[in-house]
Amino acid sequence: MEGRAILSFLTSNAELLLVSRDMPYVSEPKNYDLLLTPQFYIYKKESLPIKYSFQATKLAPSILEDLTGNGNYRYAAIKDGDDWAFYAYDMAEIESFLKSKRLDSQYINKIYFAQQIAEYLNNPIKLDEKNALTSIDGTAVVLPQTLLESKTFQTLDESFRPEKSITPPQSRNSAIPLKQTIILSSLMAILGIGYLIEGVGYKKSSQKIIAQIEETKSKYPSLRNRPSMIINNIYNGAHKVDIKERAIREKLKDISHLLGKGSKIDTLRIGKDGYDGVISVDNNKIKDIERVAKKDRINAKLNGSTFVLKGSI
Repeated sequence: MEGRAILSFLTSNAELLLVSRDMPYVSEPKNYDLLLTPQFYIYKKESLPIKYSFQATKLAPSILEDLTGNGNYRYAAIKDGDDWAFYAYDMAEIESFLKSKRLDSQYINKIYFAQQIAEYLNNPIKLDEKNALTSIDGTAVVLPQTLLESKTFQTLDESFRPEKSITPPQSRNSAIPLKQTIILSSLMAILGIGYLIEGVGYKKSSQKIIAQIEETKSKYPSLRNRPSMIINNIYNGAHKVDIKERAIREKLKDISHLLGKGSKIDTLRIGKDGYDGVISVDNNKIKDIERVAKKDRINAKLNGSTFVLKGSI
């Protein structure tokens, strides 16, 4: 159990609050980190060749479109092993519900999803006298206690706190405390220094490559005035992988421009050898997709109400 407690650089002092439909009234107004049960979010797991969460989050509306229906949803994407866990949640609905339980939105700090602790729910967590939070085939669900195989219940505590959270939009009446502002400012300063150090590292790496090339030229005078396979190999060995990965990320970003209201991704594969996929499009959005694809140099051929993507990196 202790191994599940995660420490972070910016530690939250807020108490973990399990949010379910039949939760009791909040007795004390203070800062809480919310652990939402599946009653308050929509979840889907997908395997996509995406490296960064901001890229995955941009794809979330398209991936979850068939499940969301009506609602003013916000989206999140959290890495889950080799896959991505996509979430949709209605923040206005959550805030309204919590207000009915005597907790104003200004006290909401971080948000977690019960799916993030699904692997630890072999023994359920009791929500009320009728229902419990448990896991079925790796998915967190709320079930009546009468349907549970295990009648041994766990108690939610800090050991269940997931590693990654999302930050809800701040309400207009709330303000970031001075202490947290100072800490965040310090983090940004450290981050800035980190980028500076990283830039220096890239510069030193480039200088090292140039030094290697010059050393090779000095050893082999015949190579000084003409291209050399040896010199190219030195350069390619240091940069080829990085250049390819950058190209893949850029292409993925370009493809994400095709997605939005009226278009969704059905399949997508992208790798070093190229990309291929299918995007479904509403008829009134076809011209827009064609224009964006042409602008971003994406090979997209219209086939009925779908665009077939295929090209090289």
